[in-house]
Amino acid sequence: MEPGLQLKRGLSALLSSTTGGVDGSGANASKTSEAVMVDLLVGSVRPNASQPRTHFDEQSLADLAGSIKSQGLVQPIIVRKLKPQESAGEVQYELIAGERRWRAAQLAGLVRVPAIVKAVFNDKDILLLSLVENLQREDLNPIDEALAYNRLAIVFGLKHEEIASAVGKNRATVSNSMRLLELPSTIQDAIKAKRLSGSHGLILLSIPDAQIQSQLAAKVQAENLTVRDLEKLVSWQQSRSSSKLPLVSERNKGTRGTRVAPPDVQDVERQLREHFGTRVTIEEGHRKGKIIIEFYSVEDFQRILLCLRLEPR
Repeated sequence: MEPGLQLKRGLSALLSSTTGGVDGSGANASKTSEAVMVDLLVGSVRPNASQPRTHFDEQSLADLAGSIKSQGLVQPIIVRKLKPQESAGEVQYELIAGERRWRAAQLAGLVRVPAIVKAVFNDKDILLLSLVENLQREDLNPIDEALAYNRLAIVFGLKHEEIASAVGKNRATVSNSMRLLELPSTIQDAIKAKRLSGSHGLILLSIPDAQIQSQLAAKVQAENLTVRDLEKLVSWQQSRSSSKLPLVSERNKGTRGTRVAPPDVQDVERQLREHFGTRVTIEEGHRKGKIIIEFYSVEDFQRILLCLRLEPR
């Protein structure tokens, strides 16, 4: 049987309702021929290490918590029953899908949450179900989505075509998504925080120089540039690539633009550029020196202050 067909059949089984019993310790359970529904103590559930979502927006969680307070938790979370050796104290279940809802329920002050208990699967089955549930039902940011696809490729050895078939997307979408993981960590963080879009990230990947990628990313955020604006900047940069001139500002054509710093200083500059997402220059003198951190707007200045853990005034 072809791997893609095996995967589809496996997904159908995993995503179907659970059959079979469950130990209802710490839960009020109701059982039908298709599923075991439980009313779990919030504290009896632990997060899933395979959760593809790594960024939880605080305001979004607060909004969801407010909705839960007024309407209750409409969509149940999905969990598995832990084996005896995995349990610890009151923790008897592990999340498979619905961590955002579980977190918001805690903010809303819920003691119990509705849940669907899936039969105990092996680790690969648990990972696959968690990824597919989140990819199909949750609004993952582009980086978490790329990480999810990457896990499917690494853990299962799946080709991009097979992943695309499993999650209902085309192959090019999956391949482009995974390319975002090639970006510097600072740019990935900006995409997670929705300061940049995944489309911005793909355009930045057309620039091979990580320093210029970071400069462009900072400029996009500072000036709220559209994807089309960034395309024009990248086109301009590529047309001038042979000049070796810095991108962001013509004032860089002076002394700093032609200087050659020692390798150790260049390495520190690179680390600072990645941290602040902007051009950083270290100038050394005989007895003193200075670090120059460039910004391009009031908003960019405030962003850098936050990187320094200083409150903008």
